[in-house]
Amino acid sequence: MIGPEIPDLEREAIRLADRLRVLGPRWAARAHAPDADVIGAVREALQRLADLAADAARTPRREVPRLALHALADQALVLAREAARAGATDAAYETLVGLRRRL
Repeated sequence: MIGPEIPDLEREAIRLADRLRVLGPRWAARAHAPDADVIGAVREALQRLADLAADAARTPRREVPRLALHALADQALVLAREAARAGATDAAYETLVGLRRRL
């Protein structure tokens, strides 16, 4: 099978963003130690998306800003779309699916 089409990547990014829109505010509202691991995984996946886009576009990698937890959904959408535009569709799709399954 050839990799996922960009509409599949977009659909997966939207699914993940919908999940993060629910979880982000919940994480911000409570101090629950196990949440820190999951939040860390989200931030690692966001960085991976940014790195995939930079590598595919042959531009320098940049550190993803640590935005507030309620902004993670929008950050995921933007970074997934950047990866798609750069041509890193397959790896970005796998990153999104893996993260969504972890949540």
